[in-house]
Amino acid sequence: MSKQPLKGLILKVCSRCNLDCTYCYMYSQGDMSFLKQPKFISSDVIDQLCRRLTDYFTRNRPESFELILHGGEPTLLGTGAFDQLLTRISSETNSLVKLNYAVQSNGILLNDDWIEVFRKHQVALGISIDGPKHVNDLHRKDHKGNGSFDAVMKGLAVCNRHHYPFGLLGVQNPQTAPDELYAFSKKAGATNIDFLFPHHHHDKKPQQTGYADWWISLFDIWFYDNDDSKPNIRFLTQVIVNCLGLGLGFDMLGQQTNDYLVVETDGSIETVDAMKICGDGFTKENYHLQTHNFEQAMQSPLMHIYHNGHHNLSALCQNCPVVSVCGGGFLPHRFSRELQFDNPSVYCSDLKRIIHYIQHALIDYLSDEAVLQAGLQKFEVFAD
Repeated sequence: MSKQPLKGLILKVCSRCNLDCTYCYMYSQGDMSFLKQPKFISSDVIDQLCRRLTDYFTRNRPESFELILHGGEPTLLGTGAFDQLLTRISSETNSLVKLNYAVQSNGILLNDDWIEVFRKHQVALGISIDGPKHVNDLHRKDHKGNGSFDAVMKGLAVCNRHHYPFGLLGVQNPQTAPDELYAFSKKAGATNIDFLFPHHHHDKKPQQTGYADWWISLFDIWFYDNDDSKPNIRFLTQVIVNCLGLGLGFDMLGQQTNDYLVVETDGSIETVDAMKICGDGFTKENYHLQTHNFEQAMQSPLMHIYHNGHHNLSALCQNCPVVSVCGGGFLPHRFSRELQFDNPSVYCSDLKRIIHYIQHALIDYLSDEAVLQAGLQKFEVFAD
């Protein structure tokens, strides 16, 4: 049994994209290693992947395992090749584990055939969009500089026509109105919403401010929305769960270990792809499906750092009263060339304000009896 259980893989089936988003960590933050990657995953890499998966499942016997199809833009692979890939993996592993498939797409190429393939393999679908047209098209453009909103909305219409559930993933822009974004996301029919902080670190700090105010406004709008069909907002839900001591979190928050690996189109095994913001070729450690199993890959220097990213924290984080909730934040956001990851998040002050506000709101919302039973006490107000 592995001492470091692997919960899933992010499988890069395509290393190119049909969009050219200005903030993309894959293509727009200085890492040019994608140019050395095959555009699509090959049959040889698929063979190696299936052998490694079968080997891992046989030794570790996990109850379930997540396989996230990613890119670039994974739908560039085409429905036929996509279907064959999942059929092959399922046929070789179905007696060993319950596989949960997911795909993160920009939605532009979605059509009836794609929905049929997703339904066949019970694929959880996430679609990337930043909000209404005037918000989305600020940064999510095609290679000719045109906005992508209209094309993505056609993809969402396909999903809604087939009653196929999907979540929305966007990058936060604190200059946009949270109420407008929330109304848009609800109207779009999303079951789950995930907004990300823009990927910055201490050597490339964010130019904008107001992230905490934005999240606090969104929390108030969402938390007090009495609509039974309101979507889940992953970040806010996780803050709530962590404040109540009911969960460990995920890679952005909490105290959970980070138990995912990335497999690139050439079969190389790497840590989370957002770490590419730390420098050109930063994630390259010469681990490969052909030469290493997943347990070995989890022991690589960088992947080991990522795995324990919520445990090995700077002294400032260790002494912070909200560390059990934020866990130091997302590891790439802590990077600097001088101290590597021995820093608080570049969004530290924002995270503290968000967590403080939500925890106080929860305690005020709950009954005195519930607060007493949960042993909750309000965090003190932070000086910054």
